[in-house]
Formats: sequence, structure tokens, C-alpha cells
Amino acid sequence: YYPKIKNLKINFDGINNYVEIHEPFEIKEEVFLSFGDNSKIIIDAHSIHKKTKILSGSSNNIIIGKGLTTEALEIHCFSAKGHTVRIGDDCQVAWDVIVRTNDASIGINNKSLFIYSILSLLYQ
Repeated sequence: YYPKIKNLKINFDGINNYVEIHEPFEIKEEVFLSFGDNSKIIIDAHSIHKKTKILSGSSNNIIIGKGLTTEALEIHCFSAKGHTVRIGDDCQVAWDVIVRTNDASIGINNKSLFIYSILSLLYQ
């Protein structure tokens, strides 16, 4: 990973992981990324993060679009394999938001979660 990005911490617990961060990218406090095996995290340009934590298990994809602004965001994508979390362009995320791909309920099998801004929905 690119160690010149201040306050970016990446924990590789597994193998064959991929991180792509487009500049400009701003971290006000801390961004923490953690991986299992075969996962991908892509963060597009012009995103501003105060405090972001992304935890991915094995074989998951987390894709964050251009222009994300967040105060305190956590994405938990580690309880099952093969999930995708996609946050669209120009989204703002409030304080203490936790996005989970699984709530440990029996019988739920959602593979993808998409979050879009109002403007993205209007122009699609």
C-alpha cells in the first residue's frame, strides 16, 4: 500500500487482497482497512473521511464512489463470502453510521447493498 497517506492503516490478515485509492483523498482523523482473503476495496477520488473503518472478510467487494464525505462510518462485510457494498457518487454519511452486510439472522441471503445519493438516483 501507499505509506505516504497519513493516518491510513491497512491490516492484511489474508492473501490476494486489492486496495485502490484515487487522489485527491483526505483523511481528517483515521481510516482503517482490514482484509481476510481475496477481497477488494476501491475508494474513488474526492472523498473526505473523518473516521472510517472498513472490515472485510473473504471474497468481498467494497466500492466507494467519487465525492464521499463521512464523519464516522463503519462498513462490516466479514460474516459471509461474496458480498458487495457499493456507495455511489456524491454521498454524505452522518455520524456513527454502521453498514453491515449481515445481521446474523437465519435465512437472509442478500449479496449486494447499494447506497446512492439523491442526485445519483435522479440522474440514473
